Amino acid sequence: MSAGLATFLDRLHANWIRVPMIVLALAGSLLNLAILAQLRRLRNRPASQWRMRPLSPHKIRMERWQMVLSIATLMLIVVEEYFHLRTSGHL
Repeated sequence: MSAGLATFLDRLHANWIRVPMIVLALAGSLLNLAILAQLRRLRNRPASQWRMRPLSPHKIRMERWQMVLSIATLMLIVVEEYFHLRTSGHL
């Protein structure tokens, strides 16, 4: 059973699936961080200050979670690429 699992994991770690998944994760997390930065920039503009209502604690918490998860995704991509480079010798 462990030999079958190792074979499955080797096939799952093949470049044809690994590279597109990393690219999608990288693009998604960078897009999410860009959108969060744009939201903060628009909220802090002087022209929008007069119509701003205080954000609900739920909304603040959700934006923080999105930022933390996006940064964690970027860190996991870096760690995965580092270990892949160490074990395989190529990206």
